[in-house]
Amino acid sequence: MKLVIHQGIVKAGSYNCLECHANIGHLYLQPSSKADGWYSVQQAAAGKKLFDDSCSGCHGVRLQGGAGPALSGVTWKQKFGGAKLLTVWGEIKGPMADYAGKTLTTQESLDILAYLLQQNGLAAGNYPLTDTRELSDGLP
Repeated sequence: MKLVIHQGIVKAGSYNCLECHANIGHLYLQPSSKADGWYSVQQAAAGKKLFDDSCSGCHGVRLQGGAGPALSGVTWKQKFGGAKLLTVWGEIKGPMADYAGKTLTTQESLDILAYLLQQNGLAAGNYPLTDTRELSDGLP
């Protein structure tokens, strides 16, 4: 589970801190590596193409947000820090694909997940993420 330290700026549970201070006061104390990597570089490249076609209209070409939330940096850590990969993948495969009017295969949604992991600083490995049983791994 993530540890969030607000350094006296906001008391725990009192506000959605992203509304007030998106880039200050947060410290995430968990390792950002998985011994054998999370995805392959080639998979993340395929995921970028899919993201650009299916997701960037709402989430921005640089994942900065727009009609949908940002999918990088503090917003990513607030929403998904400590979560299982299954949580993120479920959002991609389910509601977000539906909202975008797309039907994504399991592999396409895993490729988009790989791209998001890459953009949020998680290490690549030698093998792509292809098995949904790996989605029980927790994010830093």
